[in-house]
Amino acid sequence: MVHNESPASTISIVSITLSQKSVDQESFLVRRMRRRVKGEEATISNRRDRECLRTLQLRLHLRQKLLAALAAIRCVDERDSTGLLNLLLSLLLAICVNEECASSDYKAYTLNATLIAKIRAEGTRKCGRNDLKMIQSMITVAILFVLSDRFRTKMKLNDIQELLEERKYNFIRVKPPVLEIFTSAAFAGFIVELLLNCLHTFPFFYSDIEMIVMRRRILYRFESIMCAVMFLRIYHILRWLFERTYLKYFDLENSHLLKDDSTIQLVMENLNSRRSLAFKIAMAANPAIILLFCVTLLHGTTSYLVRIAGEGKMFPQTHAGRFATVVSIFGMPLIMALVTANVTRRLNLTGEEMRLMVSIEHNKCKMKVFACAARIIQQWWRATMRGENEGLGESMQTLEMIGEFYKAGNELYRFRKANVKMVSDQSVGLSLWLGLPVEQEKSREEKKEEKKEKMRVRRRESDPSIFPASSYSVDDVVNEIRRVSSRFQRLSAKCEEESRRSSGSEDSSRSSMRPLMPAMNV
Repeated sequence: MVHNESPASTISIVSITLSQKSVDQESFLVRRMRRRVKGEEATISNRRDRECLRTLQLRLHLRQKLLAALAAIRCVDERDSTGLLNLLLSLLLAICVNEECASSDYKAYTLNATLIAKIRAEGTRKCGRNDLKMIQSMITVAILFVLSDRFRTKMKLNDIQELLEERKYNFIRVKPPVLEIFTSAAFAGFIVELLLNCLHTFPFFYSDIEMIVMRRRILYRFESIMCAVMFLRIYHILRWLFERTYLKYFDLENSHLLKDDSTIQLVMENLNSRRSLAFKIAMAANPAIILLFCVTLLHGTTSYLVRIAGEGKMFPQTHAGRFATVVSIFGMPLIMALVTANVTRRLNLTGEEMRLMVSIEHNKCKMKVFACAARIIQQWWRATMRGENEGLGESMQTLEMIGEFYKAGNELYRFRKANVKMVSDQSVGLSLWLGLPVEQEKSREEKKEEKKEKMRVRRRESDPSIFPASSYSVDDVVNEIRRVSSRFQRLSAKCEEESRRSSGSEDSSRSSMRPLMPAMNV
């Protein structure tokens, strides 16, 4: 049986169906957005990408650790009078080459034109320690390979981070962002870094470089100049220290185990400023060690650079120069004080950074409690499966585990009491065991009443004259009327009392004036 339907009815049915479909899609997106904003649920893709970020961070740290290790190999100088000379850094292999080749050139007097001409007549000075130079070349090649692998890992890290940022705002399936590596600023920095690390004392290459500084002719070996340039490799060690500090204090393993998505998101949002944050944490945790390390590094570097360049004397020879020296002497403490104050202000942690540190430390304390509890349960389960009574050794081990468990619980309790405003925990059982107050989940009606009360307070604070019926109930209206009427009665009673007092004072004044009136008439 065929029903004849009009075109208008067909169009209306199709429009209703499409509108209903669009409404369902919009409501689904809104619900999904609310879940994302509240942080109640994290998608599987987000968790997978964040775990991949963690893996890439560890891989990046290992690459940098290998670079620092390649920049910290010990070298032995066979011609040193003391026998074995342990050098502290890998780039000091260049120092070893320089000492072997150019140590005979370091004299107490400076070269003049005659001596330089004599050296030039003898030909280019050569160094026979090509074995050390070849070792240094192999280390340089290894550094270049590790640098390229580190750059690829860093690009993957940036890709996943951008993907997470895109998925944070777009709730549809998006493709990974395409990063133009060969045109980006990161690739240009990578090329500069490669060229910088290529510089070293090349084997079987000899040259004398003459310079004229302040009308003084100076003759340097090529090994000495390359040794001075290779001091720039110290940045590998500094970068490794920053990344090690960041991974030590911001380890996400506990956050992943506890499924603390808010802390993970905070860490991922602070990836760009991880070096400054690591420096702040290191200075706050161990200021003496950091300052000693920086002073030692600076002193050792400048001392050897002075040895390469040669010592000189500089003093003011005019009155203007002496005046400038005095101003510098008295003005330098003020400048240092201003610089110290500025650095101290910048070293202070922001509110977001402090909240991030508190969240990660809270997760560490919780995982310590859970680990101790798991050991006790495992010990009990093993004893139950064996079906034997515990001996003296096992009993003492169980007591030690229980002591560690309560000690970890005490640390967590003190930490949460000290940071009660910055720590939020959804674990009700753990809070009850610690003896901390637990916020019970409110019903839907209680939430509605609380929301209405907040709206009332907000309206009254903003504009007391507004009294909308949608925000208040009948009881509120009655209470408001009673309050106004009682206030009116108090004001009217006060006015009547004041009027009586004024009328009584007028009557007394009139009675006192009556005997004088006839006398005045007379």
